[in-house]
Amino acid sequence: MDLHGPFRTRHLEVISDIDKFLIEKDISGLYTTLINKKKAITNSQRGFWVYFYKIDPENLDNHKEFDFYHLKIQRSEQIIKKIIQLKLPERLKKGINELARHSEELISKKDKKRIDVNLYRRQVTDLISEMIPQELKLYEDLKLHTTDLVRNLPKLNKPVIIEAYFIPNKDKKTNHENGPTLPFEMSRSIVGNNFVLPVEVIEDGVEVWYGHSPGPKIGRGFKEIWRKTGNQWECIQWNSTWIS
Repeated sequence: MDLHGPFRTRHLEVISDIDKFLIEKDISGLYTTLINKKKAITNSQRGFWVYFYKIDPENLDNHKEFDFYHLKIQRSEQIIKKIIQLKLPERLKKGINELARHSEELISKKDKKRIDVNLYRRQVTDLISEMIPQELKLYEDLKLHTTDLVRNLPKLNKPVIIEAYFIPNKDKKTNHENGPTLPFEMSRSIVGNNFVLPVEVIEDGVEVWYGHSPGPKIGRGFKEIWRKTGNQWECIQWNSTWIS
């Protein structure tokens, strides 16, 4: 969500020493790993923001739709079996070879007659029907059933930003921009140079957001999922949330 307009109301706290801030704030090592990794953001001429969010507890085990997921998978398996029975690779290979042969015969024939063109038209039409059978609508059925797995996932709570800190560039005078009024419900990464980090760090998997704007109306935002393996944090999934 863009923070222009009514969301930009006041800055909350300016941090002059990011290293000291991380030592006091970061027990898990996640914050330090992320902030040290994204140098393009931390070296921003105008400084950068660090936001911390919380998510209200969710009881995802009681989602009734999960009781039907095994049936959705079974339907998809049945469709896949039907698709396999079509033997499409063999049909396609045989069909294209036949199309090439009939085309070459027509083109190379001298003194072509009307009947030759009509025969060729019928040959091609029949071969196309053989190569691309009506049963290919099975693919649409398969897409419908498999995407149903995503459509029926439980609705998740949005992150709510509860803390905001501005870190000015060490080589510049503090030139902070106003932050959002808290709490601030977030649907995607925030436009600007910033990190959105969890207050509660779960080593099995945690969501983080960040934005990078090297110039006005230029930049991208991302969402990443990080997991700790041993003593190391690693990004296991990411996607872009905005681009300008």
